[in-house]
Amino acid sequence: MSGPARKFGIALFGLGRMGAIHARSILLSPRARLKWIVRNKLEEARKFADTFDSPIQCVGPAQLDSVLADDSVDAVIVCSPTSQHEPVIRAAIDAGKAIFSEKPITPSVDSTRAIYELAETKGVPLLCAFHRRFDASLMAVKESVASGQAGRLRLLRSSSHDHSPPPI
Repeated sequence: MSGPARKFGIALFGLGRMGAIHARSILLSPRARLKWIVRNKLEEARKFADTFDSPIQCVGPAQLDSVLADDSVDAVIVCSPTSQHEPVIRAAIDAGKAIFSEKPITPSVDSTRAIYELAETKGVPLLCAFHRRFDASLMAVKESVASGQAGRLRLLRSSSHDHSPPPI
């Protein structure tokens, strides 16, 4: 019989609405441990972290190198403003950390392409949060259009809102 599985250490960059959703998901996961929260508003990050029974270190963006040097961090989640994504992602790639980033990866197609090429060259997983690609209702619409069941479309108007966080 083997012992308990090792939890993946995660550093979270940004603690806005999506960052808080990801943080709660990590804290509920039996397979992950939130090790770091990196945020400009340090007191807010500490207040958030203190609501959980988990040792989470809270630091500002100037501590990026220290966070990425932590051997217990396996991956980073980037939820900071888009203008701050690129330096964090590039540093995480250089540190060999797996990366999940909210969209867009960067403000430009060229820099996004360059970052994906860098990640591929270094063998570092990089995933952008295009979660709607797997939304059941959107997949059903796509299938209906592709199969011809929806007929010949002239216009498709869609409205959506953020769903509640998924149950874990």
